Amino acid sequence: ATMFAWAPIPPAFAHLGSLEFSKILLREAQVAISPGIGFGEGGDGHVRFALVENHQRTRQAIRSIKAFLGNYDKVIEDLEKKRAAAS
Repeated sequence: ATMFAWAPIPPAFAHLGSLEFSKILLREAQVAISPGIGFGEGGDGHVRFALVENHQRTRQAIRSIKAFLGNYDKVIEDLEKKRAAAS
């Protein structure tokens, strides 16, 4: 058994890469994960979750991620607006 979970980036965010997706999840859902790129180029389409918190904090993180993913259309739209403004 291990205390880590390796997961693919959701298809709607795959074009961002694991580092950018990890930053967005931290900013928007307040959940810290490890970008897969940190484990080699082959890991870039994935992220790693460390399952080391107590049950209550883990459930809160799951709820936050679920809410974030349920609102991903708005998140993508906001990202595109920021990129357009920066250009």
